Amino acid sequence: MTRVERAVQAAAAVANKRKRQADRKKRLSLLQRYVEQTYYYEGYFGRHADLNICVTHAMRQDMRDAWDVSAATVYDKPPSWNFRKLNDEERHNFYVKLARYSEEFKTFRTDCSASSANGEFADGEEKLLETRFSYRDNDEKVHLRNDRPLILISSTSWTEDEDFGLLLDALRLDLPMKVVDMFGCALPVIVKRFACIGELVSDGYNGRLFDTAHELSHIIKTFACGFPLYSTVSLQQLNTLASNIQADPLISWSKNWDACMWPLVRNYGALSAEDLARRQR
Repeated sequence: MTRVERAVQAAAAVANKRKRQADRKKRLSLLQRYVEQTYYYEGYFGRHADLNICVTHAMRQDMRDAWDVSAATVYDKPPSWNFRKLNDEERHNFYVKLARYSEEFKTFRTDCSASSANGEFADGEEKLLETRFSYRDNDEKVHLRNDRPLILISSTSWTEDEDFGLLLDALRLDLPMKVVDMFGCALPVIVKRFACIGELVSDGYNGRLFDTAHELSHIIKTFACGFPLYSTVSLQQLNTLASNIQADPLISWSKNWDACMWPLVRNYGALSAEDLARRQR
């Protein structure tokens, strides 16, 4: 390639880059105008609505400050028919199901398995008496293993790393549904601290909050080191966090609806969760 051809190619690349930037600015300009119009529409109709509902006190205050809109706060709660704490029998069956699900979960299995008296089972597979987390004794009773590993579920956004700050800024008025669902299963959480997370997670009561990677690492090590056989303190902390979650009188969607939402909408013909369940039966 000659010097002239390289110069032409470089100029074309610069021109294409400038065109893409101009197109992006145009799209952003259109999007910004749309967002601004939506913003004012929301304020106008919010002031004229019979009832406004928001999911955090921070959001309610923002609506009041921005548009002079009065609203009621009703927190999201997990439906009990989808999210609940499993007993030991259900946990064991769940671990067995995962162990058979795919190769990724084969580590859940142990070498200990047994067949029925006639060597057959309804599903045509061997019966797992043990997993890495639980086992079934000779009386068919399930126990959790004293040497079971700690399951740590990591949930992050699909957002690109460089845009994660924008996500956290957008969350300043909202709460993560993943945490709500985990609370429905009585699972303690470790959450990045942001503006209104305190409305859902109380540090040291039903979960832990962190600001830095060092704090997150320290919390995980505190809970995981020696779990469960040689970590009496951390196991007690986890059990206390789980107990505090279950102590919430409005932990389920139906109880929260009847106590907080239904009184606001009953005059509009809405049913209580109890009445709705009765009709469905």
